[in-house]
Amino acid sequence: MAASPRSWKIEPVVLADAEAVARNNVMAFWEDPSYTIVWKDIATLDHVIERSIKRTRLDFLEEQDRQRYEKAVDPVTGELVGYARWKFPIALKTTAEGDPLWPERQMAAASEEEYQRIKAIAESAGPTPKDIPMDDEVTVIKRRLQSQKSYMLLAYLAVHPENQNKGIATMLVQSGIDQCKRMGMDIFVQASPAGRGIYEKLGFRVLDSHSEDLAQWGGEGNYTVHFMAYDQDRNGSAQADATS
Repeated sequence: MAASPRSWKIEPVVLADAEAVARNNVMAFWEDPSYTIVWKDIATLDHVIERSIKRTRLDFLEEQDRQRYEKAVDPVTGELVGYARWKFPIALKTTAEGDPLWPERQMAAASEEEYQRIKAIAESAGPTPKDIPMDDEVTVIKRRLQSQKSYMLLAYLAVHPENQNKGIATMLVQSGIDQCKRMGMDIFVQASPAGRGIYEKLGFRVLDSHSEDLAQWGGEGNYTVHFMAYDQDRNGSAQADATS
């Protein structure tokens, strides 16, 4: 029997989770037209998952000072059912004493020998996705908005289709919100139309939006991004008003 929405466990991610994370992430977006368009006529689902497994191990070891990872786990089966990656702004990744912030979600370092072995595997990961410029304007908007404030970035959020609509994404985002509240940090995220509602219910607001017609690159539908932020001052005031 599947766990109820309130019983999922939120835990740190470790290097050994790479395969489960890769499978979860690829499956979460495989039906998204903006994701499949870059793999069309290049690789099958199995090939993309295999490639992602090889590259995810290396991704875990990159920018260890800034990246933080969480997973949602079914407490009955131990299965990974969701994943979130957070990224600190460069200027706000350590305490005044130089210690890492949120250290319990930092990936453990690998030896140099292990790192080189993982890097070599990642570099032989197989086909690369098509270079389609659908993110060019998205990148411009993102950089403009992030330059206005030092945000914690919710860089990745994924839940396998079999586990969606069970409260997992909400729990993962709320976990990050709670941590950012303790650190006094606002949050920035690029949300899909499907994810926008989750973020709005948790207190995020839309800063800007952008949409591209995928037909110009041989795809179908639109690629739409909502740039959203969680403001500690704004949400703190709203919560205070609700309880007064």
